[in-house]
Amino acid sequence: MIIERLADRLSAWKDDDLYRTLHCLSSPMETEVVDEGERKKLFCSNNYLGLANHPALRDSLIRTTERMGVG
Repeated sequence: MIIERLADRLSAWKDDDLYRTLHCLSSPMETEVVDEGERKKLFCSNNYLGLANHPALRDSLIRTTERMGVG
């Protein structure tokens, strides 16, 4: 039956350390983050260059939002 096959496949993924688990970061999304108390480089986000926290870009976004609004 399909339920048993899916359960077997899921079990195999866990045994092979292929099962995906989500982590809750305890720091802002930057080029480095704190994950489970350990500082790690982060290359898998949309902010791997750290531009989302760049002061000039942030200030520009604030000015544009104040002038144009959001939606």
